[in-house]
Amino acid sequence: VSLGEALEDAEYLIIAYGLNDYFHGVEIESKELNDTATYKGALCYAVEYFRQNYPDLQIVLIGQTYCQFYAYGVVEQDSDTKDLGGGVGTDYAKAVQEVADAYQLIYINQYETLPIHKWNGTLYLEDATHLNERGRREYAKVVSKHLLKDFKERNAK
Repeated sequence: VSLGEALEDAEYLIIAYGLNDYFHGVEIESKELNDTATYKGALCYAVEYFRQNYPDLQIVLIGQTYCQFYAYGVVEQDSDTKDLGGGVGTDYAKAVQEVADAYQLIYINQYETLPIHKWNGTLYLEDATHLNERGRREYAKVVSKHLLKDFKERNAK
């Protein structure tokens, strides 16, 4: 089955951002709205592509999660405060929300929804960046809650 065939049968497409753009300091946006070299421009391009080619597909956007930076075994900084060139973690999460709002898409703010912060990162992160089993369960709970709610609302009509 090709990707196109799979998407024709799908109800939802989830675009979930990781931390690579944040870690590489990718510019969030530029004056040119559809600049695919920027975080928002690339996301807008993807949304428009899928909307044009699969108009019945419900697109869900999920922003990045929280992460930490260690020095000598201690949390030195986190994505709330560390700017790697494009902004802090909340700036990237806000950018995804702005795109979701502009296109009237479902947005899941895992940055703020997951209960991860400077003082409990080890409970949810296996290496300061990637979610551990507990973190993945929490992530999945949040996503499934949003999808089930949307699915019920769409099918109640």
